[in-house]
Amino acid sequence: MSAESSIQPEYKEIIRHGWSLVYNPEFKQYQEKYKNIVSTIKKIIDGEEVEGFEGEMLSLKASGKLYFTVKVDGEKFFIKKIPENHNQGGVVEFKSSQEAKKRLSDVGVEKVKIVDYIFAYSGEDVRFVVSRYDDRLHVTLASYMDQCLEKGEYAELHGLDNRFSDLKRIFKDYYDFKVQNMAYDKMTDEIILFDLNKTESFLIESDDEEL
Repeated sequence: MSAESSIQPEYKEIIRHGWSLVYNPEFKQYQEKYKNIVSTIKKIIDGEEVEGFEGEMLSLKASGKLYFTVKVDGEKFFIKKIPENHNQGGVVEFKSSQEAKKRLSDVGVEKVKIVDYIFAYSGEDVRFVVSRYDDRLHVTLASYMDQCLEKGEYAELHGLDNRFSDLKRIFKDYYDFKVQNMAYDKMTDEIILFDLNKTESFLIESDDEEL
């Protein structure tokens, strides 16, 4: 059994027995350039070496999530792997980010961006999302606000706090929406959102003890 449907005009999803894949138009070039790209990524994040690909696991870990960078042909990508016993991540996170983009557009919020995922995969054994590597994400909004506090830059700190509060209201149905899960680019004054998952996804995966 298989099905293909549009998420938005520029995004598509393929659903087959036991797994699903969602992708943007950019994915097609990698699919054509690298045979079996999804299987290749799965091998890399499972610790296998693949000729031509340079994979590295980052030291960042949270709730069993693992983070990787992959270099190939001069390009660098970021991958987040989610344990199979989680309902978040993978295709769910890709879709949540697309809904978040539409919401920002509808509300008309400026200087806020969302990480662009190239594709995401959800299977019975693993879930992951893939995006281009962006070194701006190293500076979280939380760390930048801490710097403002240390330097006594209270006006800037207050302004960023107000912007976060506005975003919190817009995304009140998103789980774990906090300053640690967004970056800040001082050069452009942009807040960059990542790790976007709806609250309903978290509730589905939770057991009675967690609730």
